[in-house]
Amino acid sequence: MYLEERDFRSISKRCEELIQNKSPFISILIDIDNYHETSKIENNERIKLIKDFFNKNLSVNMEYLGKDEFYSIDTNLKLESIASELFNLKLKLPNELMDSFCASIIEYPQNGKDSIEIIRLLEESIYQGKQEGKNKIVFAHDAKMKLKSNYYSLTQLERLNDLSKMIGRTESSLLREALDNLFRKYYD
Repeated sequence: MYLEERDFRSISKRCEELIQNKSPFISILIDIDNYHETSKIENNERIKLIKDFFNKNLSVNMEYLGKDEFYSIDTNLKLESIASELFNLKLKLPNELMDSFCASIIEYPQNGKDSIEIIRLLEESIYQGKQEGKNKIVFAHDAKMKLKSNYYSLTQLERLNDLSKMIGRTESSLLREALDNLFRKYYD
């Protein structure tokens, strides 16, 4: 069950289905703090126990994403209630499994317009929580953008332009997605 890499296909597919149906939803991403330092339980068993713990103590069904991360997408959640559940969950963590976690919460359609942006905002919020000292619950919000000039070969720019037209997305959103994939490759 333990995966060395996160698999975003299921979360992306579920987001796209709900977006296509114009269904509002809340998504949660949980990252276990200090995962590799806090337990002697074998990874596969530990992941199963953590998932069971989350599903027993939260009103949502948490799914395993990979590494030490879990997610949920739900159309019946209220932001305040899931935030309260997550805060209360922190009070009863089984120390043999984990001592803390960071969670990010996002509301659609308030945040993000597609699955790529939603996943990016969830990941950025987790990163922000970890930078602030771990054991945080962060409400995702649309990130401010900063202009950064770069040089590209003419062929790269032509291919980027063709791809943008072919799939109906802006060049800048495609470059942000590529940068997210680069971070996943080297930081995971």
